[in-house]
Amino acid sequence: MNNEIIIRIRNVYGYDLAYPVNEQAQHIANIAGTKTLTKETLAIAQKMGFTIDLAGYPNDINRFLDNIAFPTMMSD
Repeated sequence: MNNEIIIRIRNVYGYDLAYPVNEQAQHIANIAGTKTLTKETLAIAQKMGFTIDLAGYPNDINRFLDNIAFPTMMSD
């Protein structure tokens, strides 16, 4: 099994959203019940042993995730 998650970042209404690119990323989004991957979901995937790469910029993902403006998770 490939443990690589590839995402593509798109800015939508001022928020940077992480869209799944490969099959593994899509499976993680499906498990999370979302179409995009949140920063929290990506952090959990990393703890599970997945590596995360940014499509087109494979070595910049950690620097990029630290500076990205993800929407915050809303609690009930």
